[in-house]
Amino acid sequence: MPGRAVARALAAAGQRLTRDNLLAGLQERGHPASTRRAGALLAVLRAEPIPPAVPVHGVPAARSADSPVLA
Repeated sequence: MPGRAVARALAAAGQRLTRDNLLAGLQERGHPASTRRAGALLAVLRAEPIPPAVPVHGVPAARSADSPVLA
C-alpha cells in the first residue's frame, strides 16, 4: 500500500506523519489523491502501527537477495 510506504519513509526520515506530508509522498510516488482522501488515509495509518519493510525472499529488508554480501 503506497500510504504505508510513505509512512515508513517519513518515520525513517524523522518526519511527522501529517496529511500534507502524506499527500506529498503519495504524489511523489505517482499516486494522486485529494486532501479529503489523504485525511481519511491518515486516520487509518495513525490507528495502526507502522509495519517494517517487507522482506524479499525471506531476507530482511536491510539486505535483499540481490545485494552483495560484504565480508
